[in-house]
Amino acid sequence: MENQLNIYTAFLISIIITLLIGKILIKKLTVLKYGQSIRKEGPQSHLKKTGTPTMGGIIFLLAFLFIIVVNGNFNENVLIILLSTYGLASIGFIDDYKIIKLKSNEGISPKQKILGQVVIALIVSIMGYYFLGSDILIPFLNKYIELKWIYIPFNILFIVALSNSVNLTDGVDGLSTTVTIIVLGFFLITSIVFKQYYLSILIAGAIGGLFGFLYYNINPAKVFMGDVGSLSLGGLVAGIAMVLKLQLIIPIIGIIYFIETLSVIIQVLYFKKFGKRVFKMTPIHHHYELSGLSENQIVKKFALITIFGFICSMLILFL
Repeated sequence: MENQLNIYTAFLISIIITLLIGKILIKKLTVLKYGQSIRKEGPQSHLKKTGTPTMGGIIFLLAFLFIIVVNGNFNENVLIILLSTYGLASIGFIDDYKIIKLKSNEGISPKQKILGQVVIALIVSIMGYYFLGSDILIPFLNKYIELKWIYIPFNILFIVALSNSVNLTDGVDGLSTTVTIIVLGFFLITSIVFKQYYLSILIAGAIGGLFGFLYYNINPAKVFMGDVGSLSLGGLVAGIAMVLKLQLIIPIIGIIYFIETLSVIIQVLYFKKFGKRVFKMTPIHHHYELSGLSENQIVKKFALITIFGFICSMLILFL
């Protein structure tokens, strides 16, 4: 089946849909009082954001789904990306909805969230094993290796870790959105070089949706993406990486995701060992907030770091 769209139309249509849906949904969320609860132990400057509409990830998820449906060309690869994205989105939706209803910052328990992520990741990994094969690319060597049965537990860990890393990155207005646009930009170019044109159209649609969402999400944010957005973005990036067999490039192109997660791990381990903190607060974007940087400054600096990861990934993969 031929693609019904091209990269440019998918990108533009997705932006327009996101802007239109965003305007309607933000008003609806405001009327329903589906506002974010801000945790008291976070930066004090964030307390003024209490009540800002959340669950905004639904906006770009609807635009992305529209692009998938209109473009057609359904195959196993598209199904893997769909399940990874919207399966994790459903877990985030339940978490967000519970937080809103309880008017607190406690949604589903961490164990329940991880269990849900593992179940989705298991199904996606099994699909990947049978439809994609168990080989993945080693970036620096540009050779494929067969993981065989290890492929499934490897990808479960990969999907869960990546979705939680993107979730951690979503703590400053526009940060996760901006970083993920750059990450998807890398995969867009890669999919074109690999001649997976149907995939490039979907990625272009996702980028367009995030650009449209950024209009509402940049500081001061009119809406937050919520877990429904951040977990789904992790699932989207993970699904695309699986289809392209580029899971091992993520620590480079997704360097901010990696740094954010590493900062939390270092903070927890160091505090348990020595009773002191390495950073003022984690994830590390909060450390820079408390050090005096504005949210927009943090987004710009982290975007530049991601662009550096973009350039390194391109050089590693194509030179």
